[in-house]
Amino acid sequence: MTSQFWACFRHRDGIEGERGFTLLEIMVVMAIIAILATMSVPFYQSVVKSAEIRSSVADLETMSRVIDAYIGQHGYAPASLSDVGIEGFTDPWGRPYHYLRLANAPDAAPPMVGAARTGADALPVNSDYDLFTIGADGEYLAELSAPESRDDVIRADNGSFHGAVFEYHETP
Repeated sequence: MTSQFWACFRHRDGIEGERGFTLLEIMVVMAIIAILATMSVPFYQSVVKSAEIRSSVADLETMSRVIDAYIGQHGYAPASLSDVGIEGFTDPWGRPYHYLRLANAPDAAPPMVGAARTGADALPVNSDYDLFTIGADGEYLAELSAPESRDDVIRADNGSFHGAVFEYHETP
């Protein structure tokens, strides 16, 4: 009985002695390929998403160091990223990074605290400046708890945290 079952998987001589695969063999191979593709595509997408977030975090950390050096020299945060020579940088999704000075500078317009990124308690997550990217969906709201903000990559707690909003846990 077993030999009859496996006989269907053996190559058979076709017309004029040609050898080929049976329809059943081809269907089994196609099913295996479909199963592997179904399992690997979500894994690949998660790896790409993780790499994009890591790249954004590295960019934010580098820009934060440059901005912090500027603050060390001048005593206040720059008005824009162009003041420290890092304008025009784009995130992995091709969008510019967002910067917002929150602390007041001498001879400068008042800070834009009303537009600051806020935590669950509606208080700003930074007191000096916000630096973030709006993530893959290209949307954000000031509140980190908003669905539009969940995929954003942020600097929070005055530079103690750099990462995705969904990974951020506010410090009391």
